[in-house]
Amino acid sequence: MMRSLYSAVSGLKTHQTKMDVIGNNISNVNTVAFKSSSVTFSSIMYQTISSASGANETTGTGGVNAKQIGLGVTTGSTTVSITSAGAAETTGNPFDLKITDKSTSSFFIVNNGSENVFTKAGSFYVDGSGNLCMSSTGYTVQGWGVDQNTGTIRKDTVSALKIMSADNQTSSPEATTKASCSGVVDNNSTQMTSETGYPMSLLIYDNLGYQYTAKFAIQAVDTQTGKYAVNLTDIIDSKGNSILNSKVSLKDLFGPGANSSTQGSSVNITDNYSFNPSKSKSDIKDAIKAKATTPPATQGGTATVKYTYALDAADVNAQLELNGNGALPEGYTVVFESGNTTLSSVKSELAPTTGTGQKAYIKDASGRTVAEGTYDSANDEWKFVDYDLTKTPPVATTNPSAYQLNNTITIDKLVKQGLGTEVTDASGEITGYKFSDQDLADLLEQLGIDPKAPGNEKYNVDELYYWPDYDGTNPITNANGDTFEGVLCPPNTNDAAKLIKKLADLPVNKYGIEELVQDYSYTSINGADLATQTADDPIFTEQLPSDAIVKYNMFTGSYSIITPKNEGFTLQFNTVDGTLDYIGSANTLSQSLNLSKLSAAGYDGFEDVTIDFSSLLNYNNKTSSTAAMDGGDANGIGKGKKLGALTGLTVDTTGKIYGSYDNGNTVLIGQIAVAQFANAAGLEATGDNCYRTTLNSGDFDGIGVEISADGSSISTGELEMSNVDLSSEFTSMITTQRGFQANSRVITVSDTLLEELTNLKR
Repeated sequence: MMRSLYSAVSGLKTHQTKMDVIGNNISNVNTVAFKSSSVTFSSIMYQTISSASGANETTGTGGVNAKQIGLGVTTGSTTVSITSAGAAETTGNPFDLKITDKSTSSFFIVNNGSENVFTKAGSFYVDGSGNLCMSSTGYTVQGWGVDQNTGTIRKDTVSALKIMSADNQTSSPEATTKASCSGVVDNNSTQMTSETGYPMSLLIYDNLGYQYTAKFAIQAVDTQTGKYAVNLTDIIDSKGNSILNSKVSLKDLFGPGANSSTQGSSVNITDNYSFNPSKSKSDIKDAIKAKATTPPATQGGTATVKYTYALDAADVNAQLELNGNGALPEGYTVVFESGNTTLSSVKSELAPTTGTGQKAYIKDASGRTVAEGTYDSANDEWKFVDYDLTKTPPVATTNPSAYQLNNTITIDKLVKQGLGTEVTDASGEITGYKFSDQDLADLLEQLGIDPKAPGNEKYNVDELYYWPDYDGTNPITNANGDTFEGVLCPPNTNDAAKLIKKLADLPVNKYGIEELVQDYSYTSINGADLATQTADDPIFTEQLPSDAIVKYNMFTGSYSIITPKNEGFTLQFNTVDGTLDYIGSANTLSQSLNLSKLSAAGYDGFEDVTIDFSSLLNYNNKTSSTAAMDGGDANGIGKGKKLGALTGLTVDTTGKIYGSYDNGNTVLIGQIAVAQFANAAGLEATGDNCYRTTLNSGDFDGIGVEISADGSSISTGELEMSNVDLSSEFTSMITTQRGFQANSRVITVSDTLLEELTNLKR
């Protein structure tokens, strides 16, 4: 009787244990990476009433089984389903990590300050010391660091991952070492044939991460044979200032010297130089005057002074309103020589009233004379004739040149530009123009008429009217009843002295290069000559490059300092398919920008840059050239970088941690290591979602393994959820409850039987 009571008690205890496990499972249904447990029952010893007997062949009796009575149940084992993964929960936090096992169960390694323990809960954060830690406990996550010599992971004993150390806050700058030039060169592009060429820029960095811009230009040399030139024109810093000086030349940086192309680009470097405090612009003029003094003639005589006055094509075209075939090509100049430095004397030489006058010459970009001009006083204009360049030396011909450097201002031109007020008739049709006091003053100034000069008294009126359709017969009457007789006249007068009745008598103003001398002409002196003339007392605070040209206006004092056409590299394109045959020399598709030579100018942080031109093409692209330069090779290697600041951290599927920097660098910082065990279910739970090793789990070697060793991986922005299955737990809860009830019933029945037994004595 007592056996049933104790068996039932063991059943109650065992089912209570199972209920405890179920309760723990359900309570941790939302615990990150929690692993559910299950209970298995085992029967307790049996009491043997009689042992089993074997069969007796002699008597022919059979064997008898043993008679045993069980004494109850006990907990056989509590098993943790540690290898069963929970579902993934997306959090978006880059340091929420989930292990996805392939064949072996892996665990994050964390240290609690005294020992390494293991967890599946990958909710991490970066603490104030820069360590990667468990969010719930602060235990430091263990992993491997980076070998500073090789930049690869050093898989030695695991240690705390300090991913926000001072060394990781910045990424070292890199000097530019490679670049490329690609795109289309179209010889129909006007920039290709201009003096300055088609511009390109290349962003470069020195070893300290400072940013500079190398400026290049491509120019056509002979488009029929596919020959162009590419030149370095300047190198500027981040503030827009050139870093070049007299100690280094452009062709030293980019060009093979004597073997280079003859085509080049000029660069204005005026802003790079300043006057010594005791100097002024007139000192340049004095230096020019000293240099312009020529030696006495062989047969004796006095020294003469000659100045070459030049006008750039762009200035001539703009001021004379020349366009189309009559405009000077870019790079052309109009030049003449004179012994005078006063404006009136120079203009007198250019536009005399008698005689043949001074000759002027049109020169092309290479300095050849292509046309010769003389002033025609009879027609008050310049007459230019072509030069025969086939003769040696070339000589002027009688053939009129395409370049006639004259302009005529008429009243028609001025009203088309907006001078005057429109006058309409009763129907609203424009019939004339009215010039008020101010309009009249502007009109006379543009026409070159001085109203105070003798013979010009007729212009001393308050207003004038211009009637372009006046036929010279019947007077014109406007809407107010005013009458007008003449093409240009005041109202209500028949005074012939104040009337211009014939269209042919309208005033005009012809002008040419003599009108541009004051504002746009210049006389040149090169840097070497200027230095010679001012050796004891230099004009500029820094000596000019010996081959630089100072273009000085003798009348206004304005000046500019220009580098000579620098020698770059020839670009030879294939005229059949438009691909690049070579740059500089045969079989060469790249050239070096020798920035290391800038050390002579005081800049020691540059590396030479190899520029690949192999992708450059020569096509007809509807007059649009698209050639451009980019830093780095096809894979972005060698582009150069500034000093980078850490902007983010990422963890890849192998547990490697990378730092992202604002200079584009991505740097390996460390790697999360994992632990794997022969019997992961043998680990001992220590609470806080952690486990430690036991004799039955296998040891941890202190090194760990890479998560991807067996094909497993780490997902970022995800957490592993609890693997508790509520449906199974509720089902187990029902069966456990029924078992507990049944054992309770055994005790109740056994108690009733004992009660009946006790009542027998009554």
